[in-house]
Amino acid sequence: MSNGKTVARHIWHVQTLHMRVANARKDFLHKLSTTVANNHGTVVVEALQVRNMSASSHLLVRPDRAWQ
Repeated sequence: MSNGKTVARHIWHVQTLHMRVANARKDFLHKLSTTVANNHGTVVVEALQVRNMSASSHLLVRPDRAWQ
């Protein structure tokens, strides 16, 4: 086999592995979200910026910053 064909085969193999991992993650998230939706009446999702919340309230409360 020529070097170009070997490289192309390896690239295809790596792409296949990446696709399988992506599909497994997507399947897990789909199953998890379906379970949450079936078991709970209301689901609320927020995109919170913890750094911004901490910075804006630093005068009121001194948060524990061990997690940063």
